[in-house]
Amino acid sequence: MEPRKESPLIHYELLRQIGDGSFGSVHKAKRIASNEIVAIKIMKKKLNGDHIKEFNTMRKLTTHPNIVQLYETFLDVTKDFYFVMEYMNGGNLYQLIKSRKEALDKVMFKEVKTILFQVLSGLHHIHHVEGIFHRDMKPENLLISYDNGSMRVKLADFGLATSIKSKPPYTTYTSTRWYRAPEILLKSSSYSYPIDLWAVGTIFAELITLRPLFPGQSEVDQLFKICQVLGNPGTTSTVIRKKNYHQLLTQQKMPSPLVNMYTGIGGEWKDGVKLAQKMGFQFPKISPRVDCLSIVLQPRQISSEGLDLLSKLLKFDPLKRITSIEALNHPFFTNNDENARFIPPPAAARTASTLFDLPIIPLSPFQLEEEYSQWDLLKRAPPTVYSAQEQQESVSHHASSSPTSSSFPRTNSYPSDLYSIASCDDTVIEHCIMRRSISDLSIPSSIPQEISVHSQKDQQQKKKPINRLSLWARKHIIV
Repeated sequence: MEPRKESPLIHYELLRQIGDGSFGSVHKAKRIASNEIVAIKIMKKKLNGDHIKEFNTMRKLTTHPNIVQLYETFLDVTKDFYFVMEYMNGGNLYQLIKSRKEALDKVMFKEVKTILFQVLSGLHHIHHVEGIFHRDMKPENLLISYDNGSMRVKLADFGLATSIKSKPPYTTYTSTRWYRAPEILLKSSSYSYPIDLWAVGTIFAELITLRPLFPGQSEVDQLFKICQVLGNPGTTSTVIRKKNYHQLLTQQKMPSPLVNMYTGIGGEWKDGVKLAQKMGFQFPKISPRVDCLSIVLQPRQISSEGLDLLSKLLKFDPLKRITSIEALNHPFFTNNDENARFIPPPAAARTASTLFDLPIIPLSPFQLEEEYSQWDLLKRAPPTVYSAQEQQESVSHHASSSPTSSSFPRTNSYPSDLYSIASCDDTVIEHCIMRRSISDLSIPSSIPQEISVHSQKDQQQKKKPINRLSLWARKHIIV
C-alpha cells in the first residue's frame, strides 16, 4: 500500500476537527462515494522521514481489535501527507477522563478494568507479534468507540514506534513527561518495551483518581514525585553492611532499623542509580509508607489484586516490570468471569510459532561491578591467633590511643563513623581481636624515616593489594 499521489479532498469531505496534536490534526470526514465515516490525520509538516516511518509501521501492522486500522494514505502536490484511518466515535481517553472530572463523576471500576485489559491486549500484540514498542503511550493516544453499549479501546499514533530488535541508542524524546518511565528521565539510550508498561501503570492510576499520578513540572521534579510514592531505588546493601559489621564487633544479633529505610515498593534499581550518578542526579532519600499506593488513590479504593498489578507496572527496574502477557493473566482480570469476553480472539498471527520473544534489555552502556561486600572479605580472612601477652599489649594500645575506652580504634581502610560504637567495652574489643585482626587490613598513616627509598618501594608493592581494597571501600561504601 503506497501513498496515493493526489489530494484526499477529491474522495473525502472534511466534516470537523476532532483532535489536534504536536505532529498533526485529526478530522472527522466522509467518503463521498459510500458516505462511510472515517478519520483523516493531516500532518502539520511537509513530508519527512518521521511521516515515512509512521506509514511503514502502520501498514505492516496486522489487524487487531485493539489497534486502530489504517485504510490508505495520500501525498498531494504540496507535499502534505494524510492518513485515512477508522473513525472512533468516543474520542480519546483524555477526553473521557476530563469529562468525568468536570461532571464530578468517576470511571466505574468495571470500565477501568475493561479499558486496561484492552490496552494491555493491544500492547501484547505489538510487543509479541509485531516486535515493536509504542514509545508514546498516553491517554490522548488511546481512542474509544461505543457500539451497542460496549466500549472498544484502540492504540493509535505510531509515529514514535520502534522495533524491539533495533539497536540503541534511541532518541530521548518519547511520550509526555507525566507518562515517561524513569529510564528515559535518566537519559538511558537503550530503553525498550517496558516503558510502555510503565505508562500503562500511570494511566491505570489516573483512571481511578481522574488526575495524573506523577504531574512533574520538569524532569527532575518528575523523578522527585515518583520517589515520593515509590521510594528510593538505591540499594540497601550499604546499610546491611553496616549492620553486619556492627554485629562482627559486638557479636550481637540486633535488628537494624535502617534496613529498607529508603527502598519502597518501586524496588531496587542498580542500573538506575548508575545512570543517575552519570548525569549528576541523586535520588531523594524518602521513606515511603507500605500503603503509599492506596493513599495516592484516595478517596477511591481498589482491590488488593489491583494494587498488586499497579505496583508491578510501576517497578523502577525495567527488567522486573511486569510484561503485557503477564499482566493479562494477572488475578486482577482472571478472578472475574465477567471479563472473559475481553480476551483477544485467537488469530493466525498469535499462534505460538509467530510470537515474538522479548529480548533481555541492555539498559546501561556499562557493566555493573561484581557484587560482593568488603565485610564479606573480612569474614573470609583467616583468623589471627595471638598469644596472651600480644592480646594484652594490643588492648592496652587501643585503650591508650583513644580518648575513651569505649570507642574502637580507627584505621585508614574503613569509614570513620563505623567505629564510634558506644556499646564496645574492653571485653568486646578483646574478643574481636581474638577472632580477627582488623588492623591487618589498615594502611599505616606514616612511614618511619629510617626506611630507605628502596625499602619504601618494596613496602608499597607489598601493600598494593591492601591499597586497592581501601580504594574500593572509599568508592563503594557510602556513609
